[in-house]
Amino acid sequence: MTIIVIWLSATVVSTIIGSQKGKPGIGFVLGLLLSWIGVIIIAVINSDEAKVEGAQITSGEMKKCPYCAELI
Repeated sequence: MTIIVIWLSATVVSTIIGSQKGKPGIGFVLGLLLSWIGVIIIAVINSDEAKVEGAQITSGEMKKCPYCAELI
């Protein structure tokens, strides 16, 4: 029973980290298949900046500067 809880918690954590990096599907699969090793892998993988910026702009959290095109 304890092993299942540890395995499921690793899946949840890796999915959360993956979604913050713009890769929720990869985070879920790595957590599901590799448990805590998958969490470490998804934590090290580079984020998809275009997806993360797009989500921030869509949510209204950030917007692009009209002069330099950086997020503010």
